[in-house]
Amino acid sequence: MRPTQRLNQVVPPEHNPWETRGPWRFVPFARQLYGTYRRCVPLLGYAALRRLLAAGVPAFFHRPLEFLLTEELNPEEEKVVTAVEQVRAALISRGSEQVRYYTNPPRAESSQEVPPSVMVEERTANSISWRRIATISSVIPYWGTFLHLCAKAHGARTILELGSCAGISSCYLASSPSCEQFFTIEGSPYLASVATANLAQITDRATVLTASFDSALDELLPSLSTKLDCVFIDGHHEGSARLHYSQRVTPHMRPGSLMIWDDVQWSSDLWDAWQNFSRAQGVSCAINLGRFGLVIWDGVTSRGGYHDFSAFAGYWGKGKPRPGR
Repeated sequence: MRPTQRLNQVVPPEHNPWETRGPWRFVPFARQLYGTYRRCVPLLGYAALRRLLAAGVPAFFHRPLEFLLTEELNPEEEKVVTAVEQVRAALISRGSEQVRYYTNPPRAESSQEVPPSVMVEERTANSISWRRIATISSVIPYWGTFLHLCAKAHGARTILELGSCAGISSCYLASSPSCEQFFTIEGSPYLASVATANLAQITDRATVLTASFDSALDELLPSLSTKLDCVFIDGHHEGSARLHYSQRVTPHMRPGSLMIWDDVQWSSDLWDAWQNFSRAQGVSCAINLGRFGLVIWDGVTSRGGYHDFSAFAGYWGKGKPRPGR
């Protein structure tokens, strides 16, 4: 078998937003320091990973968390990453061409009780270039690969995503060989059509629902013939909204299922919501990665284990992500 390759040997440099984010592009020393940090991460990270597993973190997390340390891909993983990054490349090639998108989901007319912060959401259209959609708004290769490895290692068969954007994270999740049904929700009709076309290049098992999160959940959840194995919650970056959507989907998750919150350190509001949810009844295990928050849901545990692996994924405290991540 061909030896492993590092992620940066597989993914073109322009697919990583390092060059486009803030002052880092003007500070070569910062990049050198970051490179040194990445080379040192495995030395301490493997010991931390062993401690997590010894503390009761499910064994399937070993491979995804190991990838965060090494960024190494085996040939099968490399094939998935290459396919998804070809989809991203097609978006990047459209350059500065502008696309209209919605910054917030449409107002929901839900049968469920919705917090006031969700009900006041209005559909607000902005313009953004395809290049920024592909490199800034969409999940980057490092975290996209991690999502794929989580779904694969967990053996998730039914996967739900809230917030498709152009479908890059969707493609990574739906590429899991165990995935039988993949559902993703996007409020912008134009982005939803793009996500549909992109997913069609990867799988025939995906469905894109074009609606507000609540409206789509009203339609989808009662119709499911099986429980959810994996839920990825992106989009709506308000703590009360994240808690609301989590509370809506957890009754439809099977014991031992995986939920992933995106951008848990985006703001103090989201961080507080994550701290609340990760320690809630029904969570048997929670892991903070800085960018993502992971929970194993069983619906019964009153006080599960909470673990922090964020330093080894490049997050040094709330609101301080590593450059390019």
